[in-house]
Amino acid sequence: MSPTSRAKRGYSRKFTPSRHGHRRYLLDKIPVKLWDDAKREARRQGLSMRALLLVLLDGWLSLSKKGVLDNPELKPIIELAYSNVPSANRQAGE
Repeated sequence: MSPTSRAKRGYSRKFTPSRHGHRRYLLDKIPVKLWDDAKREARRQGLSMRALLLVLLDGWLSLSKKGVLDNPELKPIIELAYSNVPSANRQAGE
């Protein structure tokens, strides 16, 4: 590989963009160090940030639908995830 060419990143075929209903999303207020570290690690593993985020979102939804996230052992992790979410944005009963 020449010094100017870049390695191809992993791109998930499971989540192909639709030609209809195409939307762009912006994630803001992500801590710079967290984003840079995640981006660096994704690059090291040959992943695109898009593929990584889509897989993580899909996994979270799957676990939520199966009720796995209701496991008491995961409560501290779930509470940490919601710690910076305004209560108006949370689902009822949480």
